[in-house]
Amino acid sequence: MAYPILSIVVAILAAGALGGWMNYLMAAKDESRSILKSLVLGIGASFTVPLLLNMISSNLVELIRGDKGNPGDPLKLLVFAGICLVAAIFSTRFIQTIGDRILQELHDTRKLAVETKKEVTPLVTKFTEQPEAPPAFGPKRASLQEPDLKILQALGDPKYAYRWTSGVKKATELTIDEVERRLTDLCKRRLAGKTLRAKDNQVLWYLTSEGQRALALDNPAPEDRER
Repeated sequence: MAYPILSIVVAILAAGALGGWMNYLMAAKDESRSILKSLVLGIGASFTVPLLLNMISSNLVELIRGDKGNPGDPLKLLVFAGICLVAAIFSTRFIQTIGDRILQELHDTRKLAVETKKEVTPLVTKFTEQPEAPPAFGPKRASLQEPDLKILQALGDPKYAYRWTSGVKKATELTIDEVERRLTDLCKRRLAGKTLRAKDNQVLWYLTSEGQRALALDNPAPEDRER
């Protein structure tokens, strides 16, 4: 026998109403609590149970409904009603917990999206054709010192999309303090960028599109040198 969705809704309403009434009885000494408020909170909390089951990837509702090949399990319907009853009895705390869980998941999703964007940006920049560099004149070129150029060249190494600070130090043969100081300055000037690796928050450095153009100014193509 397959249980239609109406059976599940009836179970939610019944368990929510019973749980709300039990909640009212448990808080009978609290004069501010009315039976109507308890019933509304109980039914509301009961209706959030399917959301909770979906968040934890439970297939309890599917097992209750069943299908042509697999009839619904009446015991699972009782289990579902029991969960709804408990949620209704502790409606206030249950609703608050579900709300906090949803907000946390939204925060984690947004954080993941931001971190993914940061990690993808240098890859897109690295493998995207850059516009023709302007003539090698102006303050940008003059402000790049030899150590800065070495660092930008290390970041622009085609073998890497990201570089560790230690990797830049090894490639440039500068001291670790000078590498860190100059990388920070290059980030402020938007010639380099940094991101944090999600799993351990380690700092990774990359070359920005402006950094690529700055390198092009100081390293013109052979045909440009001949002009």
